[in-house]
Amino acid sequence: MAERISFGDTLILKGEKLLIDNDTSDGIIKSKNGTVKIEGNLTVSGTTTTVNSETVTIADNIIVLNSNETGSPSEDGGIEIERGTSSNKSLTWNETDDKWTVGAETFVATTFEGNLTGNITGNVTGDITSTGTSTFSGIDIDGGTIDSTVIGSTTPVVGTFTTLTATTINGPLTGTVTGTVSSISNHDTDALSEGSTNLYFADSRVDTHLNQSNPTSGSVLSWNGADYSWASPLLFDKQFSSLEAVPTTIAGYGITDAFDGAFASLSGKPTTLAGYGITDAATAAQGTLADSALQSETISLATLKTEVAASTDFADFKSRIAAL
Repeated sequence: MAERISFGDTLILKGEKLLIDNDTSDGIIKSKNGTVKIEGNLTVSGTTTTVNSETVTIADNIIVLNSNETGSPSEDGGIEIERGTSSNKSLTWNETDDKWTVGAETFVATTFEGNLTGNITGNVTGDITSTGTSTFSGIDIDGGTIDSTVIGSTTPVVGTFTTLTATTINGPLTGTVTGTVSSISNHDTDALSEGSTNLYFADSRVDTHLNQSNPTSGSVLSWNGADYSWASPLLFDKQFSSLEAVPTTIAGYGITDAFDGAFASLSGKPTTLAGYGITDAATAAQGTLADSALQSETISLATLKTEVAASTDFADFKSRIAAL
């Protein structure tokens, strides 16, 4: 079999295939000057395509990877860099997360536009807009504005905020604070300046106030209806007559079992004239005798009265009546 066939500038083969019969060795197409040029489209079919060129130049502005996928995507796609003895690196589209990823590696960019989730290292310029909660372990603002208030890099300037909400503010706070302060437990009166109206109740001020009415030894504090003042003590001499506003009724003393003055309320009353100590009254017998004499009209009423008054006892009375 001939190993070499020479032609002119053009070799025309009729048919669809050029078959290189090289047994088990690789088939090689080689140009004498080192460059092989294919004019027209080139389709390479197989499972592996290896390009050993140091420099690859492709005019196509979009490279399609995984071009044989026609159904639902299931394979990640991207570019992997061979790094010899070091671990390879890749830029990959993750089909599970539907996101581009460089794994745990650092991504460096001069400019980044769009939403950013994760940690940021380096300088950030431009506008940052967050609709959620952003957490920073430390932040250094060297210029710009917050709520239209200029921020100085070295010299602080007055800042005006419509609303400033913070869990903790560390450092001096200058200006007027309005609203309700929930706690000043970490402060005491030594940290608060005294006002002009609500003054501290110091011992010296109390002493000055109490001494303004010139108390004397033994004086006592007395309320005069508007303020406390010193007064001479009122010493009780233990005399009932020295008491003021003494009640004038039994009820005024709170006594409920006193005698009400009614004769019927008396108990143990005597049943005889002698029991009451009466010595000039006629007895029942004398009254009966007088009544009998009057009824019989043996003596006049005037005479009867005279005899009764003159009698020393009942026996004397009977004797006088009998003698008439």
